Amino acid sequence: MVCNKELPFILVILTALLVSTICGIINGIILTKFTELPPMIVTLGTQIIFRGIAEISLGSGGSISLTNTEGFRVLSGKIGIVPYIFFVVIIFAVVFALVLGRTTLGRSIYAIGPIE
Repeated sequence: MVCNKELPFILVILTALLVSTICGIINGIILTKFTELPPMIVTLGTQIIFRGIAEISLGSGGSISLTNTEGFRVLSGKIGIVPYIFFVVIIFAVVFALVLGRTTLGRSIYAIGPIE
Protein backbone atom coordinates (compact mmCIF):
# COMPACT_ATOMS: atom_id res chain seq x y z
CA MET A 1 0.00 0.00 0.00
CA VAL A 2 2.88 2.36 0.80
CA CYS A 3 4.54 1.43 -2.49
CA ASN A 4 1.45 2.42 -4.46
CA LYS A 5 1.44 5.89 -2.84
CA GLU A 6 4.53 6.75 -4.95
CA LEU A 7 6.69 7.24 -1.85
CA PRO A 8 10.47 6.73 -2.01
CA PHE A 9 11.55 3.10 -2.11
CA ILE A 10 13.55 3.32 1.13
CA LEU A 11 10.38 4.44 2.92
CA VAL A 12 8.54 1.42 1.49
CA ILE A 13 11.22 -0.92 2.83
CA LEU A 14 11.36 0.80 6.22
CA THR A 15 7.57 0.64 6.55
CA ALA A 16 7.56 -3.08 5.78
CA LEU A 17 10.31 -3.66 8.35
CA LEU A 18 8.48 -1.57 10.96
CA VAL A 19 5.17 -3.38 10.49
CA SER A 20 6.81 -6.81 10.59
CA THR A 21 8.79 -5.85 13.70
CA ILE A 22 5.62 -4.70 15.46
CA CYS A 23 3.89 -7.98 14.55
CA GLY A 24 6.86 -9.95 15.88
CA ILE A 25 6.91 -7.95 19.11
CA ILE A 26 3.20 -8.59 19.63
CA ASN A 27 3.75 -12.30 19.04
CA GLY A 28 6.71 -12.31 21.46
CA ILE A 29 4.80 -10.44 24.18
CA ILE A 30 1.95 -12.93 24.00
CA LEU A 31 4.41 -15.81 24.25
CA THR A 32 6.22 -14.36 27.26
CA LYS A 33 3.06 -13.34 29.15
CA PHE A 34 1.21 -16.62 28.57
CA THR A 35 3.95 -19.23 28.90
CA GLU A 36 1.44 -22.07 29.11
CA LEU A 37 0.41 -21.53 25.48
CA PRO A 38 2.29 -23.50 22.82
CA PRO A 39 4.36 -21.16 20.60
CA MET A 40 3.08 -22.77 17.39
CA ILE A 41 -0.55 -22.14 18.36
CA VAL A 42 0.18 -18.52 19.32
CA THR A 43 1.99 -17.95 16.03
CA LEU A 44 -0.87 -19.42 14.01
CA GLY A 45 -3.40 -17.39 16.00
CA THR A 46 -1.57 -14.11 15.48
CA GLN A 47 -1.15 -14.96 11.79
CA ILE A 48 -4.93 -15.25 11.46
CA ILE A 49 -5.40 -11.96 13.32
CA PHE A 50 -2.84 -10.14 11.16
CA ARG A 51 -4.37 -11.61 8.00
CA GLY A 52 -7.76 -10.32 9.13
CA ILE A 53 -6.32 -6.85 9.70
CA ALA A 54 -4.79 -6.95 6.21
CA GLU A 55 -8.12 -8.04 4.72
CA ILE A 56 -9.93 -5.16 6.41
CA SER A 57 -7.32 -2.59 5.35
CA LEU A 58 -7.09 -3.87 1.76
CA GLY A 59 -10.83 -4.24 1.21
CA SER A 60 -12.70 -7.20 -0.17
CA GLY A 61 -10.07 -8.06 -2.82
CA GLY A 62 -7.43 -8.89 -0.24
CA SER A 63 -4.53 -8.09 -2.52
CA ILE A 64 -2.55 -5.15 -3.83
CA SER A 65 -0.93 -4.38 -7.13
CA LEU A 66 2.44 -2.73 -7.12
CA THR A 67 2.69 0.22 -9.45
CA ASN A 68 6.00 1.67 -8.23
CA THR A 69 8.47 -1.19 -8.75
CA GLU A 70 11.56 0.82 -9.69
CA GLY A 71 13.22 0.22 -6.31
CA PHE A 72 12.80 -3.53 -6.71
CA ARG A 73 14.42 -3.36 -10.14
CA VAL A 74 17.40 -1.54 -8.63
CA LEU A 75 17.85 -4.32 -6.06
CA SER A 76 17.77 -6.96 -8.77
CA GLY A 77 20.95 -5.59 -10.36
CA LYS A 78 24.24 -7.47 -10.47
CA ILE A 79 27.95 -6.86 -10.18
CA GLY A 80 29.29 -9.30 -12.75
CA ILE A 81 27.31 -12.47 -12.04
CA VAL A 82 26.74 -11.72 -8.34
CA PRO A 83 23.42 -10.05 -7.41
CA TYR A 84 23.43 -6.95 -5.18
CA ILE A 85 21.26 -8.69 -2.61
CA PHE A 86 24.04 -11.23 -1.96
CA PHE A 87 26.26 -8.41 -0.66
CA VAL A 88 23.43 -7.14 1.53
CA VAL A 89 22.98 -10.61 3.05
CA ILE A 90 26.73 -10.96 3.70
CA ILE A 91 26.91 -7.54 5.37
CA PHE A 92 23.92 -8.30 7.62
CA ALA A 93 25.30 -11.76 8.46
CA VAL A 94 28.61 -10.26 9.60
CA VAL A 95 26.92 -7.49 11.62
CA PHE A 96 24.51 -9.87 13.36
CA ALA A 97 27.26 -12.43 14.02
CA LEU A 98 29.31 -9.72 15.73
CA VAL A 99 26.36 -8.42 17.74
CA LEU A 100 25.24 -11.91 18.81
CA GLY A 101 28.73 -13.19 19.59
CA ARG A 102 30.42 -10.19 21.17
CA THR A 103 27.81 -8.19 23.09
CA THR A 104 25.85 -8.75 26.27
CA LEU A 105 22.64 -8.32 24.35
CA GLY A 106 23.70 -10.96 21.84
CA ARG A 107 24.63 -13.48 24.52
CA SER A 108 21.27 -12.85 26.22
CA ILE A 109 19.48 -13.45 22.96
CA TYR A 110 21.33 -16.74 22.56
CA ALA A 111 20.42 -17.69 26.12
CA ILE A 112 16.81 -16.45 25.67
CA GLY A 113 17.03 -14.79 29.02
CA PRO A 114 16.71 -11.31 30.46
CA ILE A 115 19.55 -8.81 30.35
CA GLU A 116 20.77 -8.23 33.88
